[in-house]
Amino acid sequence: MNFKNNSVKSCCGSSSHVYKLDKILHKDFLKLFVIHGFTELKHFTDVNILYIESPQLIVTGAFGSDNLQLKCKIKECQKYIEEFDNILLKLG
Repeated sequence: MNFKNNSVKSCCGSSSHVYKLDKILHKDFLKLFVIHGFTELKHFTDVNILYIESPQLIVTGAFGSDNLQLKCKIKECQKYIEEFDNILLKLG
């Protein structure tokens, strides 16, 4: 999957990233995120919202859209953002 990542500075030194995807976000993508260590919050999935998290990141988006938002839970998370980007590329 191709995407464009726009970084937005948040408070307290953390950052937020908005992803514009070239594919529609589908529930089938959850399997790959879980395989890569993310936890699905099922009560969000049940109402068509993607909400997954790892110890370093929170990722949200609406199923059927082409946007994701990634928030860092820690100050230094560039490594984890790059890992998430690689997961998106695998959805290709």
